[in-house]
Amino acid sequence: MFEPIEIKYKDQTLSVPANKVLGLIASIEQHVNIVQLSDPSSLSYVALARAYAAAIWYAGGKANVEEVYALLFEEGGASSVQSAIT
Repeated sequence: MFEPIEIKYKDQTLSVPANKVLGLIASIEQHVNIVQLSDPSSLSYVALARAYAAAIWYAGGKANVEEVYALLFEEGGASSVQSAIT
């Protein structure tokens, strides 16, 4: 049903196999849901940072929520993080 997913954060490239993607979705949805992701104006940057960090952790990577949050304010940061978790 799902395809494998690759997550990139800083110098990390993490892989989530197809049979673990539903778990990844569940970890992301603890912070944001699909409706919020489809309407960026309803999404807080804190929730977005927490969701992306959760995805990184689920994939076995290391991330700091505060650093992910700061990334959102870099040029193109918010849109790249949002597209990574949708």
